[in-house]
Amino acid sequence: MSEQQVTYLYAGGTIWTRLVVSLVSLRRHWGGPVVLHCATEHEEALVSRTAKELDVQTSVMECPETVGGGSLGKLLITERANNPTVHLDCDTLVVGTFGELFNGPLVMTEHTGRPIGGRMKKKIDEFAGSTEYIDSLIAKQKSLNAPMVNGGVWGFVPGSEAIRLWSAMSTGSSREWPRSATTSETEATNPRKRP
Repeated sequence: MSEQQVTYLYAGGTIWTRLVVSLVSLRRHWGGPVVLHCATEHEEALVSRTAKELDVQTSVMECPETVGGGSLGKLLITERANNPTVHLDCDTLVVGTFGELFNGPLVMTEHTGRPIGGRMKKKIDEFAGSTEYIDSLIAKQKSLNAPMVNGGVWGFVPGSEAIRLWSAMSTGSSREWPRSATTSETEATNPRKRP
């Protein structure tokens, strides 16, 4: 298997101070590769000294449309990664190991303190039945105390069917989803068969 890595996206703003705290807390628990994707050269210049001191590789995405908002940038990271990856938001405080986030083609975490309901529940239910793997993720999230997906802490394998489907879901292109998709990856992750 390829070397695992951690990524961040810095899309501008004053969050860079939180990013420094996050990187320091990460380095207490993770000695592996870290890639800090920056929206433009301007953002890279703001964080380059800290990145160098903490042995963090920087990458300029040249995506000014992601400045000030990270959703598009997070999806672009999935296209730029070559190894199993854990993505952390810049304001994530790492308090322990997180190896379990590398254990699947797409591993989501719970966003604590945010109960699901209304528009978000409807959005999640819209994607039920897409694949067995996505169904298992939805069921897992709904079983939690606060089953809101935390888009700031998640793991993925680049090029996997699960990440392709997650990207389609995140961009709202549900019409492109295969409603009866079955892939060897899906079956390997969730061996339950559809009737």
